[in-house]
Amino acid sequence: MYVGKSIDRVDGWDKVTGKLRFIADYRMPDMLYGVTVRAPVSKGRLKSIVFDPKYDFSKVVIVTAKDIPGENFVHIIKDDMPCLVSERINYLGGPRAIKTEKNPAVAYEALRHIKVEAEEETPLIGIEEIAKAYKREPQNLTYFYEPKIIKGDLKSGFDEASYIVEAEFYTGFQEHLYLEPQGVLAYKKNGKFHIVGSLQCPYYVRPAVAKVLGVKDEDVVVVQAPTGGAFGGKEDYPSLLAAHSALLSKKTNKPILMVYDREEDISFTTKRHPSYVYHKAGVMKDGRLVALDSTILFDAGAYVTLSPVVLSRGTLHSCSVYSIPNVRIIAKAVKSNIPPPGAFRGFGAPQTIFAMESLIDTIAHRLKLNPYDVRRKNLLKVGSEMAFGQVLKESVGIDKCLERVSAISDFKKKYESYKKQGKSKEVSTLKGIGLATVLHGAAFTGSGEMVLRSKGAIRLNKDGLVEILIANTEMGQGLLTTMSQIVADKLNVPMEMVKFPLPDTSQVPNSGPTVASRTTMIVGRILTLCCDELVAVIEKHYKEKIRIDGGRVFLTDSKKKLGLKDVVRDISPADGIYIEKEYDFPKDQMWDEEKYRGTAYPVYSWGAVVVEVEVDKYTYNVRPVRLYSVYEIGKAINPKAALGQLEGGMIQSLGYGLMEKCEMKNGKFFQNRLQTYIIPTAEDVPEMHTEILEIPYSRGPFGAKGIGELPHNSVAPALRNAVLNVFGIEINEIPITPERIVSTMKNRGIL
Repeated sequence: MYVGKSIDRVDGWDKVTGKLRFIADYRMPDMLYGVTVRAPVSKGRLKSIVFDPKYDFSKVVIVTAKDIPGENFVHIIKDDMPCLVSERINYLGGPRAIKTEKNPAVAYEALRHIKVEAEEETPLIGIEEIAKAYKREPQNLTYFYEPKIIKGDLKSGFDEASYIVEAEFYTGFQEHLYLEPQGVLAYKKNGKFHIVGSLQCPYYVRPAVAKVLGVKDEDVVVVQAPTGGAFGGKEDYPSLLAAHSALLSKKTNKPILMVYDREEDISFTTKRHPSYVYHKAGVMKDGRLVALDSTILFDAGAYVTLSPVVLSRGTLHSCSVYSIPNVRIIAKAVKSNIPPPGAFRGFGAPQTIFAMESLIDTIAHRLKLNPYDVRRKNLLKVGSEMAFGQVLKESVGIDKCLERVSAISDFKKKYESYKKQGKSKEVSTLKGIGLATVLHGAAFTGSGEMVLRSKGAIRLNKDGLVEILIANTEMGQGLLTTMSQIVADKLNVPMEMVKFPLPDTSQVPNSGPTVASRTTMIVGRILTLCCDELVAVIEKHYKEKIRIDGGRVFLTDSKKKLGLKDVVRDISPADGIYIEKEYDFPKDQMWDEEKYRGTAYPVYSWGAVVVEVEVDKYTYNVRPVRLYSVYEIGKAINPKAALGQLEGGMIQSLGYGLMEKCEMKNGKFFQNRLQTYIIPTAEDVPEMHTEILEIPYSRGPFGAKGIGELPHNSVAPALRNAVLNVFGIEINEIPITPERIVSTMKNRGIL
């Protein structure tokens, strides 16, 4: 009825008309504005805070670490990051104090009259410096997490190989650049602290704020405000900002709104982890991989935050879509002195897949093979064992994706043609074509979903409407619509009878965070279980089978016909019929964290992309002109929304690979505003040909799998490979700017 149809977004009208209020639009009586006083050095010891004697601070309220009634840390994975710096400074901009004013402009003006004094020490900054230190004296670095994968016999694999191919790859920061910066409102009402914010994970924020305030979790209520984009950037950081707002609210006994401006947001919030990957591959003459020895380093910043789980996913995706018999992967999250990176669409996989997909084309280039053929010889399939021991059992579509994208793009023919054309001296514009094949595991890694024990609920209300009660958040991806489609279809009721309020921790169960490409597949399944249970409850009451059609309930034996209002009146007139179910974790999904082996993800989504580029022979500007892609996603609940996710993710990956330069000097970002941080615009987007394949997953709602992060894994390596096709040179660091192309050519004596 609804699933599989391109239904318009249920929240679309309110957004395009401006009716929807975002957090910066919120106002409350006596509300004050909070701003942050920050540490001035990347590493050192705090000495003092100096207040300008010429400035009137009489109406300013200051909160420091001494004012924290609970514990001075931000609760995430490990409680090591202070809410407010008390002595040790580990990154530039670490929050030292927070202050309030009635006017935000006055609040920022007062900041200029506060000086933080510190003793500076020598920091560790930059993935290049981390890689150098690791090669020189790895024992002197601090590691937050060190996963390791071993499969087969590495020595015998290299002994068997015809060729040994080695390469190093670097990726830099990437800024989320969501439309709406970070923002949180905090106030106290009826003895509870209320947090309203632009955020992804209400049940992450609640315990973090409670620990800082020294209260019970139940004394904190977290409500998601309409959220203008997130991409992972509002997974963990809102916990810090919410704690700051709550501390100020507690001290002033007034509502506190804290909203970052763009420069502050870029300068101090999380980003994609910079990475270094070394690959040594054993390859047969026909391009078949028989051994892989890899080292992966992620710059984890000053504190643990989410780095272990980001690195874990990156490590598990580092062999991409290939079956390799002998593997050793050593991965490390390295402590440094930058603001801690965090979650970002793809969650570690874009970094490691960039390296592996680049390696495949490097192998093809050095062995004079076609990259399509090298991929085809090494693809995973049903029955394949992945490097960490998982055996793929169903819904594996990578071979179909590769075959189809090659056909619609005419890849093999163009690849050989462009290689020859690149040597011509008569043309000013050079052409190239690049390929990448990718995967992404849906849901939390390993036993994560079993630990979460996510719960969701529906309620059939007195008015006959069905209410979806989950903690997952709409942030532009279309969640409100797809979840409504699933419930409406499962119950066979019109979508107009399904309501989906904004998450409120005092009203909805903990269905887990809106991350990890899990919401449609995991929480959507929970909602289908709730729908089944609702039908069972109705049948039990009337003691006969029922059929729901268009909001009417038909009793099959007695031939009675009831409205849903009548059903609620008969069964539970006071409160409606509330159904709550827990995710039924697959019994055969076993994961051993200590051995780092087992079933890492219930299922994978797959994709293949081909990008065609034109390169100006004199400026070395790379312009993508055509982008072909085929993705296998189980089932598209809403095909139009799915295409939006896939194409949006590819554009974000295009920026990552081509233009999003984010550099640091002395711990400070150069590109800290929209004037200097360059992202793709409509003029940069190539002609796009996107197709969806469906191989249903048996445990997904209507066969659906996760798709949100998959496309971000794809375009950056394909762009790199297209440039290799143009010039015949290996550029192993992104973004691939004209300056990087020229520098690489000069280093190799070509220019």
